[in-house]
Amino acid sequence: MPDCVRTILRDTTESQIGDIPGMMEYRKVLESLTECNIKLQEVMDKEAGKIPMSQASKLILNQLEKQYIEKREELRKIQAKYSWASDKKNPVQQSIADALMYIGFMKLV
Repeated sequence: MPDCVRTILRDTTESQIGDIPGMMEYRKVLESLTECNIKLQEVMDKEAGKIPMSQASKLILNQLEKQYIEKREELRKIQAKYSWASDKKNPVQQSIADALMYIGFMKLV
């Protein structure tokens, strides 16, 4: 994890994140997106090397891909709604949002 992200997370309390309008909503959607990605990866790992892929796994993958697209769209809507996600007027809030996004994607690695 980059030092700047570590510093932001260390210096930012849960209540400070909650004080930023829309940040908790953003965090919840990001967490559900991360869970969707993890489930997607689990199915892909399970089916690795199998040709053709089982019908059940195809259905699960289709559902997860739809959820993923929906969650990404929710994130875009939240980002469009709040200034911390759409511009650089408040670099601290932007950094917190970036840190949350980074953590969400690092769970996939």
